[in-house]
Amino acid sequence: MDKKEAIQFLRESLSVIPELAKSNPDSNEYLLWRDHIEDVLEEVWGCASTEYKRFLSAHSVLLDFGDGQKNYLDMLKKCETAILSIIQKYEVLGLGKEKENRKVQTDTTITPIQLFDAMQFHQNIVSSSRALFENGHYSLSYF
Repeated sequence: MDKKEAIQFLRESLSVIPELAKSNPDSNEYLLWRDHIEDVLEEVWGCASTEYKRFLSAHSVLLDFGDGQKNYLDMLKKCETAILSIIQKYEVLGLGKEKENRKVQTDTTITPIQLFDAMQFHQNIVSSSRALFENGHYSLSYF
């Protein structure tokens, strides 16, 4: 999966949040959703990346005291914000989209005969040694 596909996956993951808000943090749906996002972030950006750490920190603290459902909803909101932050970072940088002003890379390989032609040999040397050079007898062609 490349970054463009990962960004699309994150967009799709956002659409699941309203449904997750109806459940609790121990539900299979939430746990699978969270694990899939972590797996994609780890695969595409790595565990040491700010993207991975941002999402991890959004859901890593869920307080057990007080209103558990309210804490869960707050955590989902933080996850949503983390995902949006990652998506917006790449939209601003232009990653995941084709750049309009991308330069066409040209082949810069220089062939041996182009090197020979670039040398400023006397015309008599060129006429007698070019054939040797073309056939790969480089040292014989100019000595």
